[in-house]
Amino acid sequence: MISKYTTKLVEIIHKHLPGCKIYLFKLNPTNTKQEIFEAYIALDAGKISDLGILGNIYSDLKKELLPVDFDLIDINNTSQELKDKIIKKGLLLHKGNL
Repeated sequence: MISKYTTKLVEIIHKHLPGCKIYLFKLNPTNTKQEIFEAYIALDAGKISDLGILGNIYSDLKKELLPVDFDLIDINNTSQELKDKIIKKGLLLHKGNL
């Protein structure tokens, strides 16, 4: 499923944040009785991104591409612990060119 959407996902994100790194990752479920898939897309533009830009990316992805629920995270506006987890365990969809 990832390969089907990767090209379009990168295209949409780079329309707003050219050259940023893009990670896909999943956090461990918080409810042990029922595993709920939580998809996260983390973006690394080398600095904190404008919330308006992130909102536009989220809106475009929801409208044009993704049939699943996801959250969008600015890797430069999160805790160092989460940033390290994303880099270590996340799937790097696009290495960026910043």
